[in-house]
Amino acid sequence: MWRGVAELTVVVTVVVTVVGKVATAASIISLAHDEWELFKLEYQKQYSSLEEEDYRMKIFFDNKHRVLEHNKLYAQNLTSFKLEVNQFGDMLREEIVSLASGFDKMKTSNGSHSTGATYIAPDGDVKLPSTVDWRKKGAVTGVKSQGQCASGWAFSTGHLKVSTTVGGVAC
Repeated sequence: MWRGVAELTVVVTVVVTVVGKVATAASIISLAHDEWELFKLEYQKQYSSLEEEDYRMKIFFDNKHRVLEHNKLYAQNLTSFKLEVNQFGDMLREEIVSLASGFDKMKTSNGSHSTGATYIAPDGDVKLPSTVDWRKKGAVTGVKSQGQCASGWAFSTGHLKVSTTVGGVAC
């Protein structure tokens, strides 16, 4: 009799474990789906087909994984900056680079290429901080997107009103 009870206990334990794992997997899939939907909503993403959306979702989760892995290094002080998912989260690196291309920073106004800047050493025993967040000092705004326009002129003004950034650019 005990053998039958023991076998039944094992079977019940296995069934409960399997059901629990399936429920956990379903919950994780649901959370991932919710996160994808929030990303699309926040950045107003729409895709031309289900195939493209599936493709972009895979890229999004690959990029998110890359961000999380990088931020683990940041938490261990192994890198100096932290990453976040932004409006480019569903794009390949090559796509982002092509969006940002267009301005040749090495080319001068007369068409020749510049040779770079001159380093000027600080006077004496000046103690410089290891990092400076120029946003906190009010010297710059947060990162802005020029989109595909290469509209750096609109972002390099002397005084940038954040609420009018998009209004100054019409592609």
